[in-house]
Amino acid sequence: MFRKIYTNISIQLIKQLREVSGSPINDCKKALESTEGNFEKAIQYLKERGLAQAEKKLGNQTKQGVIVAFTNNKVAALAEINCETDFVARTNEFLEFSTNFIKTIVNQEKDFNSSNIDSVLKQSQNQAYFETSIDDKRKQLVGKLQENIVIGNLNAFVATNNSVFGVYQHNCLKNTICGLGGSVVELITEQGLNDVKSQILREGANNLAVTYLGLKPRFLYENEVASDVVDQIRKEVQKEFVSKTAQQQNFILKGKLQNYYSDNVFEHQEYILNEDEPQTIKQYIKKELEDVIKDKVKIGRCLYLTI
Repeated sequence: MFRKIYTNISIQLIKQLREVSGSPINDCKKALESTEGNFEKAIQYLKERGLAQAEKKLGNQTKQGVIVAFTNNKVAALAEINCETDFVARTNEFLEFSTNFIKTIVNQEKDFNSSNIDSVLKQSQNQAYFETSIDDKRKQLVGKLQENIVIGNLNAFVATNNSVFGVYQHNCLKNTICGLGGSVVELITEQGLNDVKSQILREGANNLAVTYLGLKPRFLYENEVASDVVDQIRKEVQKEFVSKTAQQQNFILKGKLQNYYSDNVFEHQEYILNEDEPQTIKQYIKKELEDVIKDKVKIGRCLYLTI
């Protein structure tokens, strides 16, 4: 026995459901037919269908996606939103979800990291961006775009009374804050902030965020380099220059270490935005920031992500 199909569905009602749900026209038509034209039940139908499809996609590999970086000057956040194909990563729906996700995280004004992604997704979120939880919205989008979507990485940092953040987004897509790479850099003052100092430091932090993503350093400061790394370089010098005196070996070691720091330690790396006057990050901070605001400045929390 076949179920009777309800066919008295107006084009206007289908379009209205399409606008509200964001689902394809054919899915909206089917939802209204299945619920005999009941608009509220049709919305629930589409939601349940999307959740069911999301479960089926769970576990599919997600190697594409975007990086989103955003700050409201109180909090800076950086996240990786993954999907299955490059095509979906560039759709308006996926980019809008990614943008709203990072803005919602920033509006929470809390520290987050990848270890508590699950709790973040299940929270009741800012009504300005999501009517439901982030995870429900994600599942609905999975049902609509027919691809698995996951939050691959997430970090959010709350500024202190002495710090500001800079963010950088690389290769932005469709004039959004979504791109293929992003970074966050924190600058911390010794004596505190005022409006003028904050503005100067924020511009400096943004410039350093560009450099940080471009250089991808392993360490921020020389004293962070593990002693075993230095010992390994020393052993290599002693083995390669065994015929040299201890004084000569120490001179060579100093040069080798300086080369290592220049390649791996942020404060010793070259500030890439000033080609006319080559300078290290340490020199840039001293000349362009500390000398201007008359205060000590150090680099705090930093992070970069790339697809």
